[in-house]
Amino acid sequence: AAGALIMLVQGSLYVFGTMTSYIYSYLFYKGSRFIKYSGSTSLQINDLQIIVTISVLCVNVGMLVPKIKMLNFSNRITALISIIGVVLSVFLVSFSQSFFLYILIYGICFGVSIGYGYVAPMKNCYEHIPDKKGKSEINVGLCSGVCIMGFGIGAFFFNFLLLQLINPDHIENNK
Repeated sequence: AAGALIMLVQGSLYVFGTMTSYIYSYLFYKGSRFIKYSGSTSLQINDLQIIVTISVLCVNVGMLVPKIKMLNFSNRITALISIIGVVLSVFLVSFSQSFFLYILIYGICFGVSIGYGYVAPMKNCYEHIPDKKGKSEINVGLCSGVCIMGFGIGAFFFNFLLLQLINPDHIENNK
């Protein structure tokens, strides 16, 4: 259950598509130096998708980090560091007014934090599920399936939460 909750938070990676139009409007409103007000923009809304692409790539890099012998912490510490990194990344990106800061914080830091903690719940499944009557594979498969299910449910859950936080009155966003 704890692994599924960790994965629930990490599933927030996939809500970026929901945030894209709001981030673009925010950067336009704040006068980001990459957006010109003369009717043509140097940054298009589709260009923001590079952030989620970098983030997904950094998830894979983050999965390699616990393999480094110097950073071989317990699963609990690894998950804690990951969640702190995820929360800190989301907090810091909320103050960002630059496209490049979004890439750095949400794309790289957020992605690496998720990847770093992705391994811990799965590793717990493999290490701590008891072998009952030779059915260890079934128990481990069920446990890891519940953890991965938390990742998918996190994307679903955080999409609704995000829309309520960003746009509680359901005002149409200018595109």
